[in-house]
Amino acid sequence: MPVLNLIRHKLNDCIAVLTAFALLSVSCKKEGPPGADGNANVRSATVTPANAEWKWSSTWTLTISTGSTLYYNTRFLDINTDLITQDIVDKGSVQVFFKPNNDGWAPLPYVIPGFYQNYNFVYEYKKGLLRLHYFWSAVPGGGAVPAGLGTFVLPTYTFKYVITAAK
Repeated sequence: MPVLNLIRHKLNDCIAVLTAFALLSVSCKKEGPPGADGNANVRSATVTPANAEWKWSSTWTLTISTGSTLYYNTRFLDINTDLITQDIVDKGSVQVFFKPNNDGWAPLPYVIPGFYQNYNFVYEYKKGLLRLHYFWSAVPGGGAVPAGLGTFVLPTYTFKYVITAAK
């Protein structure tokens, strides 16, 4: 028995030495080629439009089923930007956030529930243009959307748009 234990102990030592040698010889390489820079495919910008910059009137449409579409009259803000290329439209993404208060950023679309109507922010984009929409929608179980959106004074909010390229 003592001979078997001695052989087993020596064999374990040999395996440990060979494993260490194999790991060291494989992991010791010269530096490889440089990697891509981080976040090179992400761009962003912010805008803080005043009430007078929100124009009247555009339309936000939402197809809810075949042959059934909702139409909302909106106040809108056009942001012309070279950051939204045709490649971004085809393969990338655009996300929009805003600060409803000083606590941080909230993603669009955003709905602020109200007593008589809901307050909505949505967006759409195409090459060279980001359009923000602001509109009112009916409260579930409520009546019609009140008039007056065209003259409603919008608070000054800051919006951030983030554009991500993809392959």
